Amino acid sequence: MNVKSLISVNNEMKGILVVFFSLIFTSLSPIVNKFLVNSFSYVDVAIFTSILQVLFSFVLILIQKVEISWKKFFSSIDTSFLYTIAILSMFISANNLSPIYVGFIGRFYVVFSTILSVVILKEKIQKVEIVFIVFAILGTFLFVSKESSDKLIFIGVIFSFLYTFCFSLTNILIKFKEGKTHYLASMLYNNLVATIVILSYRMFFVKIQFATSQITFSTSILFILSALCGFLGTFLLFYALKFISFTFSSIIRSFSPVLVALFSWPFFGMDLSPLNIIGCILLFSSVVALTVYQSSYKQRRERTKPSSIKVDETII
Repeated sequence: MNVKSLISVNNEMKGILVVFFSLIFTSLSPIVNKFLVNSFSYVDVAIFTSILQVLFSFVLILIQKVEISWKKFFSSIDTSFLYTIAILSMFISANNLSPIYVGFIGRFYVVFSTILSVVILKEKIQKVEIVFIVFAILGTFLFVSKESSDKLIFIGVIFSFLYTFCFSLTNILIKFKEGKTHYLASMLYNNLVATIVILSYRMFFVKIQFATSQITFSTSILFILSALCGFLGTFLLFYALKFISFTFSSIIRSFSPVLVALFSWPFFGMDLSPLNIIGCILLFSSVVALTVYQSSYKQRRERTKPSSIKVDETII
């Protein structure tokens, strides 16, 4: 093995390791969020985590000397509003569902991205992809059926799908933007808009007083952990894409529901009927199969069409 090949292998292993850490932080996020919404309003949790992520982004922008501008900020307002809806929906779902449900439904991102790519980007969909999507939808209905648990709240399921859809739509719409914006700048813009919008909503429409009595050292650590999990999950993903392909990273990240289940089970647990278990397996296997198929298909297509479009992923 020559030096060039050795460097390539080392870079690939580095990318795999980084995306694995991204996967861990992404999987921990629903669990930390659940602890927070048990003590605070989902609106307050969204505000504080967004503020902290603005600070994290700004610090790294200063360190890496990333260019930011008001022009790019205002040009990204539409996608930032979608991101804001996604953030609020994510915390509403965390408030009403077990992290296991949130983790598995969140992987529906792949299905939404495929459908939106066809509708908006006019990409072609293969018959095999349609089969996987149908099985994923069937698995989802079985997984969130009423037989699962008395604690399952319908509104939580709706908002869980909504935040997943909004994240997918946000990334699709980015494809219509002219020019390139550094991912740290995008993270700053998104969280800055989210902070302003959610804070305004809190001031004018939410009458619930902030639970100042719940502010302790432990809850302060949880707020920091929640913001770090969301921030590092995204930041490490983009860093890993310097060394490995997006499709390969998606295959690794498709296993996040398994880690969410393993991490959250000791704290929250969940009663599953045989029907729910079948739906869980069907949903997970369909999403993984769809991701693997798209990875191999895009690699074949890129050999004949180098300018093919790739769908990016941000916070999930």
